[in-house]
Amino acid sequence: MCTSFKCILRRNNNYASNASAMQNAVGNATSGTRNISIPLRLICKTLFPTKWVNASQNLRSMNQENETKTTAKQGKQALFMKNFIKAGRCFYGIGIVALGIHQLVIKDFRQDILPPFPAWAHEYIVFSILTGIALIFAGIIISGLFTIKLVNTKSICLYLGFCFLAIIITCHLPYILILSPNKASRLDGWFDAGEALAYCGGAFVMAGSFSKNSFSEDRQNFFELRIEKLVPLGRFFYSTLIILFGCSHFVFTSFVSTMVPKWIGAPVFWTYFAGVALIGSGVAIIFKIWIRPIAFLLAIMLFLFFIFFHVPAAIANPSMGGGNEIVRAIIALLFCGIATVIALTNNPRIKLGKTTKTDWKNDF
Repeated sequence: MCTSFKCILRRNNNYASNASAMQNAVGNATSGTRNISIPLRLICKTLFPTKWVNASQNLRSMNQENETKTTAKQGKQALFMKNFIKAGRCFYGIGIVALGIHQLVIKDFRQDILPPFPAWAHEYIVFSILTGIALIFAGIIISGLFTIKLVNTKSICLYLGFCFLAIIITCHLPYILILSPNKASRLDGWFDAGEALAYCGGAFVMAGSFSKNSFSEDRQNFFELRIEKLVPLGRFFYSTLIILFGCSHFVFTSFVSTMVPKWIGAPVFWTYFAGVALIGSGVAIIFKIWIRPIAFLLAIMLFLFFIFFHVPAAIANPSMGGGNEIVRAIIALLFCGIATVIALTNNPRIKLGKTTKTDWKNDF
């Protein structure tokens, strides 16, 4: 009799301990732990339905809260990128406008727009005037200061980049290599062509900052589809000038060092430092080596150049060359804007050509 009673008591204790273990298993199974086997989950759900339902609801609410926080964080990051890309486009567009206005002032082509070849284009003012007006119009559209519903900004960027590339191939290269072969052996002989190439690359970079659904495929003509293939070359064209500028810091050290403000001190050191930074940035952008942080640092450095070098020069000589120093200062902003857009459009985590849930790129 006693022995039977002890057996029954032992069985009840075992059942209680097993029930406690089952309750712990329910808590583990519903708290997000994936290590619980499927049969054990079914047993827990059968023996303790109330606790299972409550725990499942708590887990579901926690997941929804986490998703809401993640979505909010992604929304802030998207807004940050959107604003910076718009700022980069604005800097580039204002720079293009400055080029066009300067041509209207000097009533001739700038050397970085069109070299002395062909000579007949410089003989007639109408060509430089019309080109200046076209640059002003394109720059205003790209900057986003004004929008025209019938004009697609991405198309403007593509056509602008193509025009610069055509001028480089048909005018700059023949002038340097054939008509003035002595320029080909000099680094400064490539500056004008290099800046035109950077304008071209910047236009393609701006075009690449728009998503593929910025205009429908049926509205794209065959020519635009072919030009769009050149968009990935934008960063290569831009980086070529950056490397060229960096090399000039070593070739023309005595001249470049005079641009360093006296209050900074050690002009030669900063000349070499900036040269290394420019060359390294250009190479990194070409080969996509830490492209996002390096392009951001390049944009910051160019903005500092604008503040400490170009603005003082523009204030000291505002009328020299028909306001060329003022234009040079704005061009520094143009290059800063290109670097900013490169940093944001080459983020490996975000594909601008694909549509996300929020589809924030449509607002670009």
